[in-house]
Amino acid sequence: MKTRAFIALDLPEEAINEIKQIQENIKRKFIFTEISSINKENFEKLKKSKFSKKKSENKFSDTFKIKDFEVFDEFSLGKLDYSKFSKKISVPKTLNDRNKVFVRGKYTELENLHLTLKFLGEINNEKLEKVKKRLSELKFEEFTAKLDKIGIFSGKTPRVLWIKLKGADILQREIDNVLEDLFEKEKRFMGHITIARIKYIKEKKELIEYLKKIKTDIRFTVDKFYLKKSTLLPEGPIYEVIEEYPLK
Repeated sequence: MKTRAFIALDLPEEAINEIKQIQENIKRKFIFTEISSINKENFEKLKKSKFSKKKSENKFSDTFKIKDFEVFDEFSLGKLDYSKFSKKISVPKTLNDRNKVFVRGKYTELENLHLTLKFLGEINNEKLEKVKKRLSELKFEEFTAKLDKIGIFSGKTPRVLWIKLKGADILQREIDNVLEDLFEKEKRFMGHITIARIKYIKEKKELIEYLKKIKTDIRFTVDKFYLKKSTLLPEGPIYEVIEEYPLK
């Protein structure tokens, strides 16, 4: 039995609220459409349904967790097969502002926001126990972290929208050191929290320029870190705590 494990920091309420506000501001500024994963069975039911322009009138809104239903008003779901569904997108003609930047992606759920200090991958129980023991022996004082600039990891196409977290790099190096004979050290670490994953963007320059203007100054004390496991499901990952490690 293997565990998909990682070491992470959780965020306090004030930091989560700040990120929530940033997500909402981006959504107001741009056309940010979120589409959750839908399995094949539910997709077939979805094809038979008739979409309403008002989310409140759509009986499938809770079942499918799809926001911004108006995106689907301009094409027929009946003409799509399951494999093409997640790729098909259309900007509605009813939009008043046709010059807005159109972004398709998915925000990180607020309860899933975290900073990954080290990703361990799929590890067996023997290795997991060694990790738990090494981390329990780590001595590190609590410290102050700060939410910083916002940016995008991208080559040709942006994929990850993130906010930088300053102050966690020294702890990350210490974790790397105590696990160096079990895992490769991180070649390049930039402490960040994933705000959203992007599938498609029109005019990425405009989004990047907007993100540069966002300023935040949330500081908080980090007094613990966690060893966690992630279970990947079609509707999104589930994170569970394996061990908690207080800082003194």
